[in-house]
Amino acid sequence: MINKNNIKNYMKNHQKSLSSRLINNIQVHVKDLLPKNIDVESVIKTITNKLPGHILDLVDIIYIGKFDFLDIKQTNATYMDSAIYTTNEQTNDADMMDDILHEYAHAVEKNYNMQIYSDNAIESEFLSKRLKLETLLDYEGYDVEQYNFITPEYDLNFDIFLHNEVGYEKLRNIDQGMFLNSYSVTSLTEYFATSFEEYYLRGREVVKKVTPAVFSKIDSIHLGEAEHDYQTRD
Repeated sequence: MINKNNIKNYMKNHQKSLSSRLINNIQVHVKDLLPKNIDVESVIKTITNKLPGHILDLVDIIYIGKFDFLDIKQTNATYMDSAIYTTNEQTNDADMMDDILHEYAHAVEKNYNMQIYSDNAIESEFLSKRLKLETLLDYEGYDVEQYNFITPEYDLNFDIFLHNEVGYEKLRNIDQGMFLNSYSVTSLTEYFATSFEEYYLRGREVVKKVTPAVFSKIDSIHLGEAEHDYQTRD
């Protein structure tokens, strides 16, 4: 089972193998070698130049390397206990930047949860689109009755259905631009995180157009207008 204590113990047992450095006031521990084409300093500096200080402060440390718990979760990165853990197996700088920013999104989601979700605006926007997608997929002949399109939670079987049966490329054609990318369809939290990535990496106008409820929350947090949920801080 993966939990905070397990990860803390894992890092304690592997602490000697870490090389540590401070990059733009961000503590970075590299446990395993990165590909030669990855410039971790450039990646971290770009991120610190894009994110405001009050968002950067939500993460105490970034760990980079091979981690069993990432393999178990079948993910490239995770945010837990005010730390980001990301694999060292990266294709290029942009790939690593995506992973780290995605986890900053989850840090924001945890620490500003009430501000983001309490009025149900994002959830209503998300579920409305999921219902439209259900209708479109049904029209295309897919068996949609066995899947719950009106839950905000991640469902592995639903994700497998979208990935393997429909296919992300075809899904992009079917969803008619309702989602920023195909993975954002899988859950409310990924809907938010994908918009967060897009907001800081590519185009804010696109976020405002495609996911306006999310844009409003991210913009408020970015400008320091949203109140921090201090009670949720790890």
